[in-house]
Amino acid sequence: MSEKEEYSDYVAHLSSVINAVALITGFMFASLTVLLTALPDLSSASSQLVLLIAACFLDVFVFILLDFLRNSAWFCKMPPLTRRMASLNLLLLVSLMLGIGMVTTSMFFAYNLTYLALAQLAMWITCSMATYVYIMRPMLPRRSLTSNKN
Repeated sequence: MSEKEEYSDYVAHLSSVINAVALITGFMFASLTVLLTALPDLSSASSQLVLLIAACFLDVFVFILLDFLRNSAWFCKMPPLTRRMASLNLLLLVSLMLGIGMVTTSMFFAYNLTYLALAQLAMWITCSMATYVYIMRPMLPRRSLTSNKN
């Protein structure tokens, strides 16, 4: 049995997990949006606590999703990393992290929830740093750059 065959079932399982976590992440973002529009008094402490918990779970689910994506890539045989693919990978990660973090923070600012927006911004920065340290940095030695400048 080759090494690829040994991990093929595990990679297929990770694919299912990634789909489930992506679904939950989308649900959390939709829930956050609905809560912002449906809560009667956004200035109350209980409403802001609910929104903060929903935003925190959204950040955690994005982190978990990225971690499972890294795990599935870890067990796959990968071609050498070209500069073009490295740039696209970085663009994808930065776009995802900026998109989730800035959209949720902007939604809170749009509803004049300044302290909640600042708390979300702090959580997002923490999650972004954890994503780099625990997800991106461990993958860097695994994928060496080739001399191809594409």
